Amino acid sequence: NLKSDVSWSTKAVKAGFNLSFSEDAKAIIQPRRLLPLIKKQFRVAMGQVAIWCEHGGFFGNFVKKGLLCFFPPNPGKFRKIIEQTEKEYIKHKIMRLYLIGYLLRVVNGTGLFVGLAKRVGRWL
Repeated sequence: NLKSDVSWSTKAVKAGFNLSFSEDAKAIIQPRRLLPLIKKQFRVAMGQVAIWCEHGGFFGNFVKKGLLCFFPPNPGKFRKIIEQTEKEYIKHKIMRLYLIGYLLRVVNGTGLFVGLAKRVGRWL
């Protein structure tokens, strides 16, 4: 649950713990297929609205993420990220990855707007 993850992380930091990224961490689960990934992205985006309302930064985050969903990812930045990977098979699928990234951006924006509509519905 994204909301509980954010709440737990916030409490941990306030209690003095340091959260950090580990370059050596390895995930040992199979990646999601496209449809489950789309569904998860939508659910996560819907939950973002509640998190922003609870932890602050709603307006700035919503404007940035809400507007961003209408624009494709930056091709130059995307290509640079792909070129930096050590996984050769990924380099041959740049267009497919780019289009999936754009699709997920649109799904994210849609989830944000649905999450906002549900939140406004509760306020009314």
